[in-house]
Amino acid sequence: MLTDGKVKLMEELSQKNLIVNKKEEKEETAAAFLFISFDLVNSTAFKSLHPNKWPMVFNRFYELVENHVLKRFMNSRVWRYAGDEILFYVQINAYEDFYNAPKDALDVIRLVTEALNNRYPYTKNILYLKSTLWIAEATYIKSQELSETEQNVNNLIINFDINDRKNIDFLGADIDLGFRISKFALREKVVLSAELALLLYRARGIIEHECDYDVTENIRIVSYERLKGIWGERHYPIIWYHDSWDDPEKMFFYDDHYSSEIVKRLVSGNFNDDMKIKRLKKIFKDINNNKVERLIELFKELPEFTISQSVSQYNLAELHCVAICFNEEGKVLLGKRPASKRRFPGIWEFGCGQLKKSQTFEECLEESYKEDFFAELDFFTELVPVSTYLIEDKLEGRKIPGIMFIAQVKNPEEVESNYSKVNHSAIEWFDPKDIDSVCEDDYVDGFKETIKKAFAAWQKIKGAS
Repeated sequence: MLTDGKVKLMEELSQKNLIVNKKEEKEETAAAFLFISFDLVNSTAFKSLHPNKWPMVFNRFYELVENHVLKRFMNSRVWRYAGDEILFYVQINAYEDFYNAPKDALDVIRLVTEALNNRYPYTKNILYLKSTLWIAEATYIKSQELSETEQNVNNLIINFDINDRKNIDFLGADIDLGFRISKFALREKVVLSAELALLLYRARGIIEHECDYDVTENIRIVSYERLKGIWGERHYPIIWYHDSWDDPEKMFFYDDHYSSEIVKRLVSGNFNDDMKIKRLKKIFKDINNNKVERLIELFKELPEFTISQSVSQYNLAELHCVAICFNEEGKVLLGKRPASKRRFPGIWEFGCGQLKKSQTFEECLEESYKEDFFAELDFFTELVPVSTYLIEDKLEGRKIPGIMFIAQVKNPEEVESNYSKVNHSAIEWFDPKDIDSVCEDDYVDGFKETIKKAFAAWQKIKGAS
């Protein structure tokens, strides 16, 4: 249990400088950043339809997006909240820091949409999410030295204090680019900057091997638009990522082509060589734009500062909570992780939640299993712990502690038809009596031992009742 002293210490640590200089004497230094934006589509209409409900829904939107982004985008931090939009930034030191960004962004869209629809059914077919990703170089400047900054510095990271707390902001034309292209991101679509798309195209061989998506097929130029203050207002490529372009009509709603010329062109099949992502090579050469080369140089050069690893403001510490969920017959609910998952692909697991500030274990489990499995849980007369565990995440080089409990699912029939298809490709009810016949390679680590402990605890409770 966390003592008051530990809680205070962790909160103090979370308020330390967002940017740490490795060389104090160096006042200006540059690095590459990935910017990530998610916002709600149709939020104005939703507010009119549900004037008393929208604050609760919007708060949940912020919470869900933040948690999913900070889990998927290593070292990401919240940049700002802007109405119905939330923005993040990630310092980029290598290609692998953003290989999977488009795919992760689309996953976040689907996970959050699914969770909102399940929890607030009246949001379905009204509220949607869209996302924008862009990349830029920025130079770190102390706020008190802004007036001394050289005029040729394009993008700035300004470090300033508010109420004795360190904050940062980003300014510049390349930063504004994301806001210019975001208006072309339709519901459930991810729009990418041309610079980010070209970087991904250059790394397509590695991406297709490591991340399992096809850059040339999944990323496409869908339009060319003049953007104020961007590229001297020459036509800028508008680029979308989607995981399937086989049938464009399925990607859009029946009336999207009435409000979007881009959709109208895509649905009509008017897709030519100018729309292929490889076209970016010629485009950047024609306009003599070397920003992508400069970004690559920054990957090779270790920057003079780094952004500290972050944990969501909703999380006090990274602690996972697992419920071994039984039905009335004593079978255990399992979910199969999609093969596309970077961590433990195709493995059968129990599901889990991540403890947040001011949450009890019960609240964490109830919330997480409702969103992932649509399961309503009964913890019997008291919450019964089964065991603790430690996950070694080799991808991110860290260890994550967890604690397991037992519970009973009150609505198993609803679970089978309403579980999250994004988080799990399939579910099953596992009979503990079959434990000795399973191949443990197909299941989460320690599966057999966990099942045996949980089943014994469940039997004891049921026998006592």
